[in-house]
Amino acid sequence: MSRRRGGKPSAVAIGLLLLVLVLVGSLALRRLDPAGVTDPRSQGSDNPTQATALPQATAAARSRETVEVRRFYVEPESGVEPVLEQIQSAEKSLDVVVYLLTNKDVVAAIVAEHREGVQIRVMVEEEPFGGGVGNGPALEQLDAAGVEYKFGNPTYRYTHEKAIIVDRERALVMTANLTKSAFTRNRESLALLDSPAEVREAQALFDADWDRRGYQPRVPGLVVSDVNSREKLLALIEGASESLEIHAEVISDKDIIAALFQARKERLRVRIVMSPPEEEESSYKALTTLRRAGVGVRVTTSPYIHAKSILADGKLAYVGSINFTANSMENNRELGILTKTPRVLRALAETFEEDWQESEPFQPGRSR
Repeated sequence: MSRRRGGKPSAVAIGLLLLVLVLVGSLALRRLDPAGVTDPRSQGSDNPTQATALPQATAAARSRETVEVRRFYVEPESGVEPVLEQIQSAEKSLDVVVYLLTNKDVVAAIVAEHREGVQIRVMVEEEPFGGGVGNGPALEQLDAAGVEYKFGNPTYRYTHEKAIIVDRERALVMTANLTKSAFTRNRESLALLDSPAEVREAQALFDADWDRRGYQPRVPGLVVSDVNSREKLLALIEGASESLEIHAEVISDKDIIAALFQARKERLRVRIVMSPPEEEESSYKALTTLRRAGVGVRVTTSPYIHAKSILADGKLAYVGSINFTANSMENNRELGILTKTPRVLRALAETFEEDWQESEPFQPGRSR
């Protein structure tokens, strides 16, 4: 027995020793990538800076999917002052794109800035539907003052975007037309952006339409028709897990209606506030269908609901010019934003709740 203990190692012992050596060598090699550079994810506490680099990059990428809003205004409570403030703050340039321009104070402010030497471009819809006298009187004033203007890009059915870009440094993205009623009797939202990436993108959109060129958005936090609005609005609705609160002027798109129907089927709390549509309007049929599916639908005439917004789970919101119709998403030029900015989420939630409480249940067939 003593000879066996002091003799040559057994085959089992040699095999175990070889296995240990192979495992140690394998672990050392796995710490190198194919180019021989150490993988920072394998460093653990030895290199905390490198170890956290990739997760931080992922978080940064996620944050770029939404827009940070510097200031947020709700109409009609805020009045026309936020718009006038931005126009009057221009020092070098002012670009305005809007569906309807009839507000005399806004037109006067634009003319005054032009006389101060600010380079101004105004782009409006040539044939606004239901716009009364339309943009004619305002354009006559601008033309008389020498302000440069154009009609919207004829590629699109309507130029329905509503934005003001100041000195290429700030962009006011709005649901509101530049009319008197927008700031005195309508429910509207205005979002001021000053992040360079988003402002550059809004400026690029304006420049492309002004020059009649094509455009492809690069900033994922912007919602643009006719490019990505359907995709982004459906993703917002389908990504909700608890609730959806919607302000709408018009709703008729089949995909949007189907997504809201599915959300209710999955027991989300879905609520919509609108101004009452006429029975012959497509929105009337849509609201009737959604109400039967269990979606909460209320209507109000004061304020008139011209806002277009979706608040998902109280954590992510869309605000912009895009109506929930096929024409708005597919044929128009439109602009909106996706945001997680807390002040915007709070304002939308509070405003929606106020309008919900002050409105009446939508009842199909009841005379108004």
